[in-house]
Amino acid sequence: MAALIEKVEDDWARYSPDIRIEFVLDYENLNLDVDQWPWENDAFLAQPMGCRYPVVVRSLERMTMRKYHREWLQRWDAMTDQLGRAGGLAHTAACRATSGTEQGLRELQTRFNRERGLVSLVLSAPPRPETAGRDEITAGMKAGVPLIVWHRHDCGSTEFTDVVESVLHGQDELHLLERVRMARTTAFAEGPARRHVGEALTILYDDPTRLVVPSQPGPPEGIAV
Repeated sequence: MAALIEKVEDDWARYSPDIRIEFVLDYENLNLDVDQWPWENDAFLAQPMGCRYPVVVRSLERMTMRKYHREWLQRWDAMTDQLGRAGGLAHTAACRATSGTEQGLRELQTRFNRERGLVSLVLSAPPRPETAGRDEITAGMKAGVPLIVWHRHDCGSTEFTDVVESVLHGQDELHLLERVRMARTTAFAEGPARRHVGEALTILYDDPTRLVVPSQPGPPEGIAV
């Protein structure tokens, strides 16, 4: 990744674009700390790519399953419209999972069915196979939720709740993803001893209008099948 980023920076240097890094991951790898990987192959003054660029993850499975795309598009449009107008999301547009029990998941799914204005989900646990977060994120994906947030170790701390509040509902001039980047930068500044939640903050920010993986790939042009 560092070599790829270095090449992009070299190739695009004269154009000065804004760069966002997206990782398209399957369920097994969504909890990887990709935003903490170094952005360059230089050990001197190394820093995580999540401090330099907005870094998000996206769902490989959902890209390839068109039956979920209609609601995904609807909620994406509602989210981007709201962020464009207010800079942050209304509290009524955000949902926080609170229980990993079967009944808790049933209630979560019911909320998505009843409240079409829900566009973001905060997990109660990381999306690992052994935790409730895996089922919660699956429910969110199937409901078309484009924005999902979690802490890679502990989603129940007060510090995590405070950072999520600032990131999702802040009314400053920063884009939501810039607020995530600033949280990661604060964590880097404080160092590993402080364990600021920004160093383990993952955001799934999934744009249904840009499908990186084709859902029905065909043969290359000019090749007979």
